[in-house]
Amino acid sequence: MLPYKVGVETGRRFCWCTDGQVLRQTEEQEWQDQEERERPAKLQMLLERINPPEWVTNQNLTMETFKPSRSQENVYRRVVAAAEKREGQSVLLYGEASRGKTGLLTTLLIRLVETHARPGKYWPATVLMDEITRQAHQDIGDEGDVLFSASRIPYLMIDDIDKLRLTTGFAVERFYQLINARYDAGLCTLVTTNLDIAALTAKMDAYVVDRLVHLCGGLEDG
Repeated sequence: MLPYKVGVETGRRFCWCTDGQVLRQTEEQEWQDQEERERPAKLQMLLERINPPEWVTNQNLTMETFKPSRSQENVYRRVVAAAEKREGQSVLLYGEASRGKTGLLTTLLIRLVETHARPGKYWPATVLMDEITRQAHQDIGDEGDVLFSASRIPYLMIDDIDKLRLTTGFAVERFYQLINARYDAGLCTLVTTNLDIAALTAKMDAYVVDRLVHLCGGLEDG
């Protein structure tokens, strides 16, 4: 047995004597109390960084206020169930346009960030790929690299993936790199598309769609 015990929260070493363990428990409680005091400000910052569509913010849309249509009720229940999982569950939601896919998955993204106090980000698919392409030949470092951050952020939503034009080998490679990194890390990824899986595969690279389906599955809206 080690001659000391490492504090779970602080990482400091404390001897096994009574005084040492009392000090360890005191410091860990103080650390937890500080975390609790700072949680509201941290959570507010995380929610602001999601950057959801403006209409979602203006309507103050949440999972509680989202009103699914009758045909969406089954999908809604499954999305709510996904939010209850500890790290969230990846979802690929497809169906006709203007059915509420973006609103539903954005509220899921917000719920996950609120529940777990971990970073999340909303990206329209075309904007995300434009940024990845623009930065491809720039030396900006990992902190500002969109591909790097999108590959590692705990919760990522990619909206309207069917609008992507992966017309070059470079674009296919970079998007596959993003999806594969999230697949390997088991990170929660939320995706919407107006095309079903077969039509999406016909439009995009089959390897990309295959990896995406392995990551997210496929859930039809209505």
